[in-house]
Amino acid sequence: MFGRKHLQKIAQLEQQLDHAHAVLSALDRSTAVIELALDGTILAANQNFCSTMGYSSSELQGQHHRRLCEDSFAHGSEYTDFWARLRAGEFYQGTIKRRHKNGQAIWLEATYNPVLDATGKISRVVKFAHDVTHKVEEASRMRAMVDAIERSMAVIEFTLDGIVLRANDNFLRTMGYSQEQVVGQHHRMFCASDFAHSQEYSRFWANLGRGEFVSGQFARVNSRGQDIWLEASYNPVFGPDGKASKIVKFASDITQQVQRHQAEKQSVATAYDVAQEARAISQSGESIILD
Repeated sequence: MFGRKHLQKIAQLEQQLDHAHAVLSALDRSTAVIELALDGTILAANQNFCSTMGYSSSELQGQHHRRLCEDSFAHGSEYTDFWARLRAGEFYQGTIKRRHKNGQAIWLEATYNPVLDATGKISRVVKFAHDVTHKVEEASRMRAMVDAIERSMAVIEFTLDGIVLRANDNFLRTMGYSQEQVVGQHHRMFCASDFAHSQEYSRFWANLGRGEFVSGQFARVNSRGQDIWLEASYNPVFGPDGKASKIVKFASDITQQVQRHQAEKQSVATAYDVAQEARAISQSGESIILD
């Protein structure tokens, strides 16, 4: 009886061990893994980690973890505190900047996991990581583009039915409002009343709600009731499900250009009328002389 229970226990433990090995094997195939002593010395690194960082296993083993970091970070108080927290058993997760063997920056989505021995003491730290350099750099480029647009253009965001979500400083200055005055209000507050209650206006928002892009020159009204002209685009923003989730408008104030064009057009029309009138007078005079 005792022998049978003992054998069953051994079989259970072997099954658990096989399962643990299978999980570790799966992680090893898909993840960059490195094992570190509590003082930061590298104990082992799998092939994924070596390939990610550009080193061979022999080049890393026995070296300190700071070799993988930028000098300014590796010799700073933040790095010292980082290792102090790991030795205290704190788990760390985040997007971290490290240094490839070729000196270039590399970004990792990583977890540092303190490992306990049989007595419950922390014996080492295991790090699991994925290279997210492309994602981080792409996000940085997108952020730079958005910042450039925010600095140079009037930007406002709406729900699909036209409620204002936010407006940047350029838009607020252009229209003469504060953020508190526009958020939660409908877009029609910027439009002439007859247009805001027209079928054309209803179709305008219906088209945007279907994900259609709209651009052009638009007559709007500022906080003082003055006409203002905007060169603008209304851009549906799509979520992961492919459905439009909000509308972002990018605009530039072209009021002066439009007014100048209208004045020039009026001048041409006036000059034409004067010329026509002069011609008529001249023809009338010639007719009198001939008579």
